[in-house]
Amino acid sequence: MNRKHAIYCAFLAVFAGAAITAACSAPDPGEVTFSTNPAKLKDGGIRIDSGPGGGDEGGTTGPVTAFTGAPGYQSGSGPSTDRDEHMARFGSQNPAGQSCLDCHGKGGDAGTTFTIGGTVYGADGGGLGNVEVRVKEPDNTSIATYTNAEGNFFYLAAVGEPVEAGALCGVRNSDTNVQTMPDPLASPPGDGSCNKGGTCHGGTQGHIHLP
Repeated sequence: MNRKHAIYCAFLAVFAGAAITAACSAPDPGEVTFSTNPAKLKDGGIRIDSGPGGGDEGGTTGPVTAFTGAPGYQSGSGPSTDRDEHMARFGSQNPAGQSCLDCHGKGGDAGTTFTIGGTVYGADGGGLGNVEVRVKEPDNTSIATYTNAEGNFFYLAAVGEPVEAGALCGVRNSDTNVQTMPDPLASPPGDGSCNKGGTCHGGTQGHIHLP
């Protein structure tokens, strides 16, 4: 083999190697990637790629709930909700079981506006403290708060900030004692009033319970 022929063969070898490398770097045609909005992916979902906020982490496999991608449970307690104004309206300072956003929603007559508000009950029928309440929005951001000693919880809103239709909701007081809503919220935006009547937890759904 002369020198010119040897150089030509070496060139072909390098070129062929580059072509193989380029081909191998392409996606496997048999690979399927799921990147799905969790609000539209009910129990039995395969994969989500989570976005910012709420401590969520991407690429979680399994049923998608409000706690998918969330950090482990840490005990916490919300502030007291005992108010003289509640006594005048409900006959008790404790507003447990009341539809919070009737007063604390956009356009309500309370001094504070909530995104969500409600009550979690224990097995004895009383309010349950130290419960984490988490809502995962359709854009994969999450909000989380805790119940106080009477089982009441709320999350202070930006002005008129609603919970979006399609949000996933759940409560827990450990990593294993968890209750989640099986379906996303189907109501119009603004329905963060968990104790509301009708089909909410002040109506046909019954109170939020743990366990």
